[in-house]
Amino acid sequence: MDGKKLEYKGEDALKEIEKLTTTAGDVQYGILKEILKRNAETEYLNKYMNGSIDVSQFKSCVPVITYKNIYPYIQRIANGEDSSLITGQPITEILC
Repeated sequence: MDGKKLEYKGEDALKEIEKLTTTAGDVQYGILKEILKRNAETEYLNKYMNGSIDVSQFKSCVPVITYKNIYPYIQRIANGEDSSLITGQPITEILC
C-alpha cells in the first residue's frame, strides 16, 4: 500500500482487504529473512544460529523471550559494550 486512504465500501472493501492480505505470509517471511540477514552476526543470534539466516532454523532454535531474558544484553550495552550484542544497527540511546 502507498499510504493512500482506501475508498471502498461493502463487498468492494472486503475484496480489497482480501487482495491486500493474500500474501501476508510471504511478506512476513521476507521481513523476517531481512531482519536475520541484518542481524546474523550479533552475539544473541550467534548463540543459537551461528551466523545462519535460515528462517526455519530461527523458528526451531531461537526461543520466544521476554524483556527479562534480554535484560542482561541491554545492561551490557548501557554499560558501554557495543550494541552488536543484539542488533546490527547502532543503538544511540537507551530510554528508561
